[in-house]
Amino acid sequence: MRQAFLAISMAAILLPLTACASQGSADNTNATTAVAASDAGMAGPSSGARAAVTQARADAKAASLNALSTDHRAKVQAIVDSFNSGSSLDLKTPSKAIDAVLTPAEAQAVLAQETKMRAAMRAAYANNPNGMTGRSGGSTSRKRTPDAGRFLLTALASRDKMSALRRPPSN
Repeated sequence: MRQAFLAISMAAILLPLTACASQGSADNTNATTAVAASDAGMAGPSSGARAAVTQARADAKAASLNALSTDHRAKVQAIVDSFNSGSSLDLKTPSKAIDAVLTPAEAQAVLAQETKMRAAMRAAYANNPNGMTGRSGGSTSRKRTPDAGRFLLTALASRDKMSALRRPPSN
């Protein structure tokens, strides 16, 4: 009697767990199918649009760095390295520090590259056969003043640091 009760109890505990495990693998299969459907043109930006945006970012980053003098490039990289290694997620302070390093001609060249990159990104999303325009939702009324320091910081910062900026703060 005791063994039967124990066997039934174990079955009652394990049955929902196995159902959850099989549901989890089904969810993974569905996620893989969704990604494949996205690449096939069902939803989201096409792979061509994503490639064009990635290329535009890389080109803007390289051209912006090439517009800086060797000395200024090293100073900017030191500020970015400090930002990447620090725990602060404040963009204003390092952005202002970078702005202080740049000459007006360098800042203008960096801003020209940012404008060129954004135009290429808009064109890539406008030509997207899936009808997506890049970002969904959001407010367009809060346009930020172009800032060469901020652009260089976000272009050169580590991917992990930029991801941390987008995450909501933990309480």
